[in-house]
Amino acid sequence: MSKKGRALMVKKNVCYFLLLFVMSCVQAKEVYHFEPEIVTVVGTVTLKKFPGPPNYGEGPDDKKVDVPILLLPQAIDVVARPDATDDNPDSETEKNVGEMQIILPDQPVRLKGCIALTGTLMHQVTAGHYTSVLIVMKSAKPGRRCGTSSTPGHSR
Repeated sequence: MSKKGRALMVKKNVCYFLLLFVMSCVQAKEVYHFEPEIVTVVGTVTLKKFPGPPNYGEGPDDKKVDVPILLLPQAIDVVARPDATDDNPDSETEKNVGEMQIILPDQPVRLKGCIALTGTLMHQVTAGHYTSVLIVMKSAKPGRRCGTSSTPGHSR
């Protein structure tokens, strides 16, 4: 083999090993499912301002509302329910979800910081839903790993 041929082979091998290295560094994205499955996600809870009533961004008199949002350290995919019909909002998969609105039925959400939330995931269905995926909170406890790019906690 010529000198030029060996140099080309070395370059190809280096590229191949670099590609393998990069692929091994990429983490698989965590997959979640819509309700009724109960999940636990870990992230940072913060308040974000959104346009609220009466027209939710369509009018000059709309109030600004503070909405509790869970910021995930790594985006997740939320998979459609296999039994969901086309008219069910949960019949579509949501990819690369990086934040979700927190809903606590009949109570305001008073959480801040790194939190592990347990509940069910649902699609945005009303004007008062501000993210494509929401978590209906059942419980909360202090979380870990919020400042890293590690995969959020996930349980079934």
